[in-house]
Amino acid sequence: MEFIGYTALIDAVVVVLSWVVLFTRKSKISSPSKKMNYLSSYLVWTLIFLLLIAYTIFILPPSQMMIGLIVADLVLWISMVIFILMMYADTQGRQKGLWVGLFLIFAAMRTSWQVAQVQGIDTSLLGVNMNYLLSTLDQWLMYAVWLPSAFVLLVVGLNSDSALVRLRSMFFAIGLLLISFTWAFRFLGAGAVSQQAGYALVAVGSVLGFVLLLMGLLYKGNNTTDTQNPTPTVTN
Repeated sequence: MEFIGYTALIDAVVVVLSWVVLFTRKSKISSPSKKMNYLSSYLVWTLIFLLLIAYTIFILPPSQMMIGLIVADLVLWISMVIFILMMYADTQGRQKGLWVGLFLIFAAMRTSWQVAQVQGIDTSLLGVNMNYLLSTLDQWLMYAVWLPSAFVLLVVGLNSDSALVRLRSMFFAIGLLLISFTWAFRFLGAGAVSQQAGYALVAVGSVLGFVLLLMGLLYKGNNTTDTQNPTPTVTN
């Protein structure tokens, strides 16, 4: 758990720096895009989530850790919903609402299971596999939001006739893949390498991931303006 706590603090620093860069860029634009506004909000809520994770691990006594994790997960749900809205910011129709609704159903399942654990409610009737799934559902929901988004953006980039859209899509997609890797590594692969190597991998992956996310929205290309730039997006 300490490894997750320390790497959450590393991520928090990276998120703050990313937000400062984004805020500075937004302040120079008369009409920031919806995606830039959503990304700004996403970074703020992600920062709160990371700080709550670190606070829960390092400050709260063991008897209160589950409550701290519930609060952190509620903030995570908000950040993930904002991320989904960002990916569908330029689209019309009901698909955006359907994805948000589906995500919230699974998020509610995870939170209900956590509350049951705090209240001492026996969940053994759910079976070993379902209890295991619910205990790790926060991780899977992050991957379920990030990885399909990365895949779609890769497809958009490969099929686009615009060099700028291709670059932006690739930047954003690779950034998402790197961020997904850092979280998967924290939960699954940290024990396979030395502690120093683990911190280095997470730090480098997070920095590169968030830098590429910013480039996916802010990269202007040659001889174009911010208001003219196409942005990679999920389509209906």
